[in-house]
Amino acid sequence: MVKMMYQAVKPLLQAVQKVKVSEPEQFIEALQKAAQEMDLHTVTALPVSIVSRFEKIKSKVLQEKPVVKALYSPEGDTAESHELQRLHKSIEEAPSLFQTIDLTVVTSEMPQMLSYRSKRTHDYWKRLSDTEHISVMVKINDITVITCSPSQVEEELRKSSDGQWSVESDLRDDMRSKKENPLLRTKPYIVCYLLSPKKPCSDVVREMLEHYFEVRQFSLSRDLECLVGYAATLESVSLRSFYRKHNGAVQS
Repeated sequence: MVKMMYQAVKPLLQAVQKVKVSEPEQFIEALQKAAQEMDLHTVTALPVSIVSRFEKIKSKVLQEKPVVKALYSPEGDTAESHELQRLHKSIEEAPSLFQTIDLTVVTSEMPQMLSYRSKRTHDYWKRLSDTEHISVMVKINDITVITCSPSQVEEELRKSSDGQWSVESDLRDDMRSKKENPLLRTKPYIVCYLLSPKKPCSDVVREMLEHYFEVRQFSLSRDLECLVGYAATLESVSLRSFYRKHNGAVQS
């Protein structure tokens, strides 16, 4: 099982291993370049969900933006077909209207026109139905600016209104949102955490990742490292239990 899991994501892991950068903001571009050298096609910020109806947008500021109005018909419904380039411009101005994949490995050049469907008329999201080109989904988290020693994680858990650690809940939210699209559940999933070796985050983040995934660690430079969790399919990742919750004890 572990071998099958590794084979599904091996090319992308090999690309991560080639990346040598010292700043987190350099990572995605460097990873794309490394992937390209291995003949892998990638797309950044691929929109996998769009808010389905104009009236579901509560922000008046967003409603007045021309790029937002252009997404919806006079009846308030978003189209079922969108041009990827135009969607990327919309994401820049109104990111809250979309759910995206940070980096997507695709089997060939991504089609420029993408189709979206909702299961029911009143669903909040229209979800991507053109998924046959998606090979691997990659989430990238820069946590170099935070400190997460075990004692600090415990402190956050005590103060949190829902008893959750924000780093873990962000990861779970991302996985849950993509699991809601049945066409994405069967895709391989990778999460990359960029960390500073000078801060005590590595051990606790590794423990969290091991709760959900197989894990690899890469040194990108003296000032930056990358912890990678991966699964052969997203549906194989169980969200039934938390790594840490409430009193900070491992939940199993």
